[in-house]
Amino acid sequence: LFTKILCNCSFANCSAKYVLYKTPDQITAKIKTSAAPPWADEGADLTQNAGHALVSTLESWFAPLHNSLSAVGYSNQPPGFSGFTTDSTSKGIIMMMNAQQQSFWLVHTMPKVLANGVAWAWPADLTPQGHMVVCVDVSTQTVTAIASALVYQNPLIYFSNIAPALQATQQTLMKLIGGLMPVLTPPFANTQTIKTLAAGAEVPIIIFSKLSTGRLGEMYGKILTTKLRANIRVWAKTDNSLSSTGGGKIGFVKVVQSPITVDNQQSTREKDSSQWVSVEQKPLFCFTTSSYNKEQLMKSGTAICLEHQLLSESFAAIAADLCEYTFFLVLSGSSCTTLCKFMQLTVHAELLQMIQNGQLKAKIISPANAGWASDGANMNTDTGHALAQTLAEWMGPILDDMTALGYSNTPPKSTITSQTTSSKGMDYKYL
Repeated sequence: LFTKILCNCSFANCSAKYVLYKTPDQITAKIKTSAAPPWADEGADLTQNAGHALVSTLESWFAPLHNSLSAVGYSNQPPGFSGFTTDSTSKGIIMMMNAQQQSFWLVHTMPKVLANGVAWAWPADLTPQGHMVVCVDVSTQTVTAIASALVYQNPLIYFSNIAPALQATQQTLMKLIGGLMPVLTPPFANTQTIKTLAAGAEVPIIIFSKLSTGRLGEMYGKILTTKLRANIRVWAKTDNSLSSTGGGKIGFVKVVQSPITVDNQQSTREKDSSQWVSVEQKPLFCFTTSSYNKEQLMKSGTAICLEHQLLSESFAAIAADLCEYTFFLVLSGSSCTTLCKFMQLTVHAELLQMIQNGQLKAKIISPANAGWASDGANMNTDTGHALAQTLAEWMGPILDDMTALGYSNTPPKSTITSQTTSSKGMDYKYL
């Protein structure tokens, strides 16, 4: 029972990872592995205590923890707790073998489940909802990088038992468990890269984490599009409160149309707790914990991106249908349903903006729009107009992969006025 800690499933070989997708009102989940590239039905219903990936993977977790194992469980909605609030959005389990380089990391969306040492029982109130589980085999050494990422997710740890033999080599994890790693200085975001434990077939994984205290707190338009330098398609809770895709000139956030179909099962945004991203033109799929609304700005969160062609293609197919939008000048808004409304930024080689005396709303013109027209919002708002959109990265802390230059004859926060120049401008680019 305790000789191996692996992401197990009903197939002969899960190849160090799997994605389990339970769509709303279903008790038989869909699963995708390298051993079974198309979506397949799980080996048993989730109401059963054997035969499906969760019980196969967490067999040692549901039993009292064996002395050959170490484990950590965290959740913003932990089992057996109520009456508290947290800014965390993450849920997961890490299990390690004390004497071998064999561990797994399982992340999920299910509230108030997976208590340690308690036999598996499917909560009936989860059946109407959609949920996702992602499991990856990793080396025990890799857990240090995972713990470093978790520091920036502010996880609520509800169970931990680390063997003395591992404590010396898992100092980051031990400090995280003890609450000894507060992040006090910017940037309040973190990126880690790891690989699955599969000799010759490792899957690269990028972990993006962000705290609620950071100015770059918008996971999709600020972090993912910028770091990945790509357009992304998002399946996440949304309430229209984010009126801009952000991303500057790097990428667009595109909202996936509801409903979606996973193999032969349907899911709607209203009933699905799963949140994920399909990255355009790159073999990446991301499991995320952030909603696409302003609420996420006040929450810590993560995006775990797996680089795998077949997995990416599967989610790209699910995300094929997007909310319709039209372009008006540089910024425009449209909606396809009340739950899927957003603004889209389109990039042009040139853009000219003119602010008239006594006016708060500028006029704007670009090669694609020959006539002058009003900008998308007043200049005294922090979103919706061309300056806010173009300078999204400039307004936040400069990222590690950016270079920037600003100049002015009357610079901000300075009383100096140049007598030899009248120029003002800025230039920033990605390395």
